[in-house]
Formats: sequence, C-alpha cells, structure tokens
Amino acid sequence: MFKPKRTILRRLLRASAALIGIIATAAVASWAIAMPKSDLRGVWQTEGYGYVIDVGAFSIDIYETSAVSCLRTMQIPAHLGLIRMVEGARLATDNGRLSMSFDGAIGAIKADRLDALPIACEPESPLQPGTAQENFDVFWAKMNEHYAFFDLHGVDWAARRAALRPADDAVLDDDALFALLSSALVGLDDGHVTLSREDETFSPAVRPGWYANRHDMREATRAAIPGGLAGVRDTGLSYGFAAPGVGYVSIANMNVSPGFGTSLDAFAAKAFAPVAAAMAPARVIILDVRTNPGGSDLIGLAYAGYFTATPVPVLSKTTRTTSGYSAPVHHVLQPHGGPVLSQPMILLTGPLTGSAAEIFAMAMRELPQITVVGTPTAGGLSDILDATLPNGWVLGLSHQRYLDPRGVLYEAVGIPPDVARLVDLAGFVTGRDSLLAEAIAMVPTP
Repeated sequence: MFKPKRTILRRLLRASAALIGIIATAAVASWAIAMPKSDLRGVWQTEGYGYVIDVGAFSIDIYETSAVSCLRTMQIPAHLGLIRMVEGARLATDNGRLSMSFDGAIGAIKADRLDALPIACEPESPLQPGTAQENFDVFWAKMNEHYAFFDLHGVDWAARRAALRPADDAVLDDDALFALLSSALVGLDDGHVTLSREDETFSPAVRPGWYANRHDMREATRAAIPGGLAGVRDTGLSYGFAAPGVGYVSIANMNVSPGFGTSLDAFAAKAFAPVAAAMAPARVIILDVRTNPGGSDLIGLAYAGYFTATPVPVLSKTTRTTSGYSAPVHHVLQPHGGPVLSQPMILLTGPLTGSAAEIFAMAMRELPQITVVGTPTAGGLSDILDATLPNGWVLGLSHQRYLDPRGVLYEAVGIPPDVARLVDLAGFVTGRDSLLAEAIAMVPTP
C-alpha cells in the first residue's frame, strides 16, 4: 500500500551485489587496501534481523536464519571501498561487536561474533523450492521471531499456526501455498507486511475506499497552485505559492537519486536549498505530505533540518530480537546550519502519509511553528525486514518500534493532527482541494 523503507542491508544485497562484483573485478589492485581487516573477519550473528554474516578476505556471505532454517541468500565481494561507494555501507568493530551502518538508515545494525558458522548453515547450498510444510514453517518462524505488532492488531500468531499449517502429508501447488500464507496474514492491517512472489504481491493492509482516486487528489492540488509548481530534479520536491505570501511545498516521496559517492541525506539537504530560498519571503508555508508513501528516513530529516536553529530530539527506535527489543537508538534533528525557515507552517497529512513520511511528520511536530492539519497518518513507521522463504518468495514485516520523545508509539494509529479534517473525496473528484483551500484561509491577512 505504501512505498516501503526496506531494511537497507536487504537493498544492498538485492540491488547492488552484481554491480559491486563487476566493479570489484576491475579493482583487484586496490583489494589489499579495501579488504576487511582481521578484526572484521569471522562469523557474526546480528541482534535482531535474523542474519548470520560470514566476513572473509574476498567475499561476504549473508545467511537468513530462524529457529527452523538457515538460508544463504547472497554472496558479495568483500571490497569495503566499493560497498561504501555503491550503497553507503560501512562496517566497523565497536567494543568487540560488528557495527554496520547504511546510507539513509537511522542507527546501525549490531552483530556479535560466533565461533563458527552454525551447523544448519551450508555455505554452498542454493535456495530450494522446499515442501509446503517447510515454507510454512520458515514463514511462521520469521514472523514469530521478528514481527513487532501482533498485540496492536489482536492476532494470535500461535493459533494461526495451529489452524493453518498444512498436514504432514499435504501437497500444495504454488497457488494454493501462496493463498494459504496470505490468509495467515489477514487481520494485520499493516502496509509493511507483504508476501511476494515473482508476479504477485499480497498485503493484508486495508486500503481506503477512495484509494483508486488518489491520483485525482494530486491533480486537484497541483491545479490549485496559481503559478504552477517548480520541481527539484531527482527528488520528490516541488514548490510554488498557493496565494500571495503563502508558500506551498509538496513532498511526494522521501527518495532521491544522488549517484555514486554522495549520501542520500547530504544530497537531500543540498536539494532542499532552492526550496528554502524560494520560501524564505513567505509569511506562512504549507507543507504537503498527504500522498507521500515514504522512502528514506534520513531524507525527510534532512529536509526538516531547514526548520530549526537548534538540535531537537525527535524520536527513538528499537528492533525486535529473539529475547525482546534492542537498546533504543535516539535521533536528534540537526539544524541545516544556514538560514532557518521559522515562519508559521501548516503540515498537511492524510491516510496515505506513510512510512518515512510519518517519521518526517513526527519530527516536524516537535517544532514550535508547526500546525498539523488533516487526518492521522497511515500508522506504518517501522522499517521493513525482508525474509526469504526456501522457495525464494519474500516475506516483508515490521520489526521496529518508533517512539516520539515522550515514548508514544504511533504504529497502527498514525501521527495525529492538531486540527482534524476528513478526506474530502467529493471535492477531489470535482477537482477541488478543500483542505488546501482551508489551510490558505487559516493564514492571517497581512
């Protein structure tokens, strides 16, 4: 339902392994310098996430584990310079633990050293189709060990296993198995829970009845800006003036395309500069994230840095582990360092404000000049942990809890507005954005 902010390690593995391999072939001469040093080499078990990582001098093997499985899902060249250049990934040791930080993600993945690769992990074994029972067991175990919100959705996961696990002698084809696993997820109204195979993705999230009309919403809004909107290349940013003295900034997503060698947040901070310059003379600024499905947390937080002159604590996050939750990672919003947009602002939110856009909203509502208007956001703040089943299908699940500075959890309920307004579907269908019109009317006459 919403643009996912997938766990960055997964993105590295799936999107960049081939590219890293190609470049690494041409970079053999630098390997002695860029290969992992002795303190990084060895086998590591992550805290949460379910990964076992085998770091060698020439390759890094990634295993996805559960109580019933260990699947090697990727092998990448161990050229740390190229890994950093392609995906902004950095590996280091800290007090005997492996720390893996990734461009665009808040906090690092931590791992503890193992004496050897677990017996269940076979270095050369490829993924196999597996039986229906084997795929069900891995699917159930990954959710059982990592999903963070059964309580919020009132789902008894143990009961699901008892009711739905195929009998030992049952034989299911792919369609029947996909339908069975999908039915196990029903009731988790969570846009970050997905089950994907090659030609199909299922999510148990309940979409608004007007979801198909979301494009009408965007078009009605754009048509309401008298001079049109200027866009910022390779971002989801566009801006203009909704009325004299009333600036308008649309953030359609929290994605950017920086190219190699530039971090996502650094690119985003630079990209927002022309927006800030254009908005500086505005008496009031309207920020619109109503149809923003998300992307990277740090992109939205880079934008938010233009609206404060001092550091502001905005959130903490913890990750589900087999024994509970990791220690919280706290994030402090850092000022951009230049001129501050401190004039009154109206932040428009809605049910399609999802994922990293909700993190942006959570941060912005800590600033004194912000008034949030609209509906609660989607309520899907966690990163997505992807888990591979023996047959190669991918299960996506929410495994982290984001809290505001007062310790409030908004998962499943969304970030609340200061001024509540329902979505005016009838207005959008006729080409009128009534919420934007109301926001403009809220601006005092000079």
